[in-house]
Amino acid sequence: MPLSNPRLLIVIRAGRDSIHRSWLWTLRQQADVAVSSYDGSELSGPGIRYAHQFAGGKLQGIMAFMEEYPSIIDEYDYFMLLDDDLILSFDSLRRIVALLGRFPFPLASPALSYDSFFSWPLMLANDRFLFRCTDFVEVMMPIMSREFMLAAMPAFNDNFSGWGHEWLWRKMLNERRTFAAIFDSAPVTHTRPTGRSDFLKDRPPDAPTLQQELETMLAKYQLDESIPFRNYFGVTNGDPPRLLIQDTFVEVAREGYRNMQSLPEDTMTSCIHTLTYDSRPIASVADLQKTQGFRLVAEALRA
Repeated sequence: MPLSNPRLLIVIRAGRDSIHRSWLWTLRQQADVAVSSYDGSELSGPGIRYAHQFAGGKLQGIMAFMEEYPSIIDEYDYFMLLDDDLILSFDSLRRIVALLGRFPFPLASPALSYDSFFSWPLMLANDRFLFRCTDFVEVMMPIMSREFMLAAMPAFNDNFSGWGHEWLWRKMLNERRTFAAIFDSAPVTHTRPTGRSDFLKDRPPDAPTLQQELETMLAKYQLDESIPFRNYFGVTNGDPPRLLIQDTFVEVAREGYRNMQSLPEDTMTSCIHTLTYDSRPIASVADLQKTQGFRLVAEALRA
C-alpha cells in the first residue's frame, strides 16, 4: 500500500575515511541517519540520530545495530543501507522519498551516475526512466521495506563481505511475485573501485576469500549464479509516465544510455551488450500481469 510520507532511516556502515560528512548536511529532515562504525572511529555528530560501533562486515554490522536498537524496525517504513564511499545528493534523496511514497517496492536502490566505479551495467542510470523494475539491486546501497528487511536480516550474518546476498534477494522477490526497483531518476556516485571498500581491509586473516563467501551463499540457499539479472519493465521519466516492457522498453532504454559514450569504448560496448542481450526484458504482458509487483506499479500509475 502506498505511503504518502514514508519514514526512511539511512544506515551507513562507515570508517574513518567515510565521505558521508560531505553530503549529510543536505538531508534537511528528509530522513533520519544512523552511522555504524566498523573500525572504532567516533562518528557521532550533527544530523546523526544513532551512532553505533561494530567490528565486522557491512550486513553483520547492520544486524548488530538492529539488535542493539530493536524498536527501530517498527519506527520506519524503509531502510537505506549505504556503504561509506557513496555521495547522495539532496535531489536524489528527495526523489527517492517521493518514489517510495508512491510505489510500495519491497526492495529498491538508487542508480549509479556515470562517473561512478561500477561492476553491474544494470545499475547505471538511464535518463529516460523514473525507474526500472528488476530482480536485482547491489549490496552496497539497497533500500528495504520493513517487511523485506525482517525477512532478509536472518542471513545478514552469513558472511563478512555481503557477496551473494543479491542472489538471495532475487529468490525472495520471486517467492513474493514482485520486483525490485532501480531509481534512474535518483542516482548516487560510487567513489571507490568495487571490492576495495575499507571495511574489507579488516577481514580476519583466516577468513574465506570473497569468491568462497559467494559460493557458500549460493550453495546454502540453492541459488543459480548462471541466470542473468534482468530488467523486466520500466516507467519513463516523462509527463505522463509510461510503463514499458519488452522491445519497446529496449528501444527507449538504448536512447537513455547515450551517456555511456563517456565510458571507455570497450567498457561501453560490453555494457550495451549486457543490457541489450543478457539483461533484456523477456516476460510477456500476460506473465507480468500475474505478478503482484507489476499490478501494484500499474495501479499506482493509474491513481
